[in-house]
Amino acid sequence: MKTLLPLALLAPLLVVAAPRTIIDDTFDDGNPSGHAAAPGLWKLQAITGDNGVFENNGSLTLFATNASYTFAGLNTALDERLNFFVRPITITVEDMVLDSKGIPDNEAVFRVSLNSSELRQNMAAQSLSIRFVPGAAMLGFKTGPVDKLAAEDVSGSQRGATAFARFDGRATGFRLSLDPHAKPGSITYTLTIRTSGAQGEITRSGVMDLRAGDWATGGPSALVLEARRNHAAAIPDTYMSASLGRLTVTTP
Repeated sequence: MKTLLPLALLAPLLVVAAPRTIIDDTFDDGNPSGHAAAPGLWKLQAITGDNGVFENNGSLTLFATNASYTFAGLNTALDERLNFFVRPITITVEDMVLDSKGIPDNEAVFRVSLNSSELRQNMAAQSLSIRFVPGAAMLGFKTGPVDKLAAEDVSGSQRGATAFARFDGRATGFRLSLDPHAKPGSITYTLTIRTSGAQGEITRSGVMDLRAGDWATGGPSALVLEARRNHAAAIPDTYMSASLGRLTVTTP
């Protein structure tokens, strides 16, 4: 005859700890500076000309248009909760729509980065960044003040590309997990990109040779979103646009 264990003994096996939410913005209140639980979450990056940052119908749109090397962006303050050297964090973007007109694909840039300052990725001294252009995504980091150079580019001892993926269709979202505990003294990453193409999902994983001693703040970071029209000429009726339906940052 089988022995039935008391339900009280089985119950703990069924409990799974839910991730703790650091940021959860569904961009549904019409105000791009935050949401009901965190009204001052985002700071507006310098917006010039016809560029804009706005919320409409449950999405955030960053719109960079016309001018040379122009951008539209948001950033959080430096935040200990975003210290990925002491805790695992996962950044997830859902319902992402990237669009551009009148510029080459490689110059239509959307970037999400964790930076050692509230400056944009190419101006911050240290950065861990994922960049999207039509049909491709790049993940990388830089550990030195290499001004105006992208963390995702391959070159030099103070920065390095970590992952690269090409895909058909459009990128529709992503999830980036950073874990300082899987291999102490470095950051283990898993990047999953969702696309509208035949591949559906693409995953890259590996280890970054990166530690808190490489970070000017010792770990606290700012989360920065940026749409950039990375073209040298000013041309009317050209643009780069990035729309997001939801952004979350969680930790186990």
